[in-house]
Amino acid sequence: MSYGKSIRGERIEGDFAAYLQEMKPDDDLFEFGASILRDVWDRRVTGIRRKPSPWGTSRRATQRKVEQFLDRIAETDSPALITAYEKRIGELEARKLELSEKIAECGRPRGRFDETFRTSMGFLLNPYKLWVSPHLEHKRTVLKMTFADRLIYVRNEGLRTPELAMSFKSLPDLRGIKSGMAPPRGRAECCAFSSKINNLRATFDGY
Repeated sequence: MSYGKSIRGERIEGDFAAYLQEMKPDDDLFEFGASILRDVWDRRVTGIRRKPSPWGTSRRATQRKVEQFLDRIAETDSPALITAYEKRIGELEARKLELSEKIAECGRPRGRFDETFRTSMGFLLNPYKLWVSPHLEHKRTVLKMTFADRLIYVRNEGLRTPELAMSFKSLPDLRGIKSGMAPPRGRAECCAFSSKINNLRATFDGY
C-alpha cells in the first residue's frame, strides 16, 4: 500500500526481497532452533508411545468374542451353527489383525524428524529462497507464513515494519536465549527463562 501517487512495482518488490534476505538467521541460531524442534519431536513421540492405545482395548474385546464363539462351537452339534460360528470367528480374526496393525502404527512417528520438518526448517532458514520461486503459490506461502498482517509500503519511507508471524517473531527470543546461555539465577529469572523456552516450543510445535 502507498499514500499518494503509485510506486513502481520493481522498487516495492526489490525492497521486499531485501527485507526477506535480512530475515535469514545465522547458521548457529538456526541449529539452536532446530534442536528445540527436535526436542518437541522427541517428546511427542515419547508421549504417543506412553499413551494407552484405544485399539488395544478393542483388540482385547475382539479376542473375548472369539473365545465365546469357540465355546459355542464346543457346546453344539449343529453343523449349521458350527459353520456360522466359524465364519464369525474368521471375521473377528481379520478385525484383530487390522487392530494389531493400527496399534503398531500408533506408536510409530510418521517419517523421520529430518524428513518431516525439512520444509518448515528450510523455510525458516531462508524465506527468500522460496519467494524467488517462479510459482505464485510459493509466494503466497511466504506471505502467509512470514507475516501476521498485510504489508504497507509508504512513499519516501519504504516498507513499514510488518507484523511477523509467530515463527519469525520468536527468533529474537531464540537469539537472546542462545547468547551466553548463562544459567538463570533466582526464582523470577528461572520462571522467565522457562517461559521463553516453552513459548518457543509451542511456536515450533505447530509445524
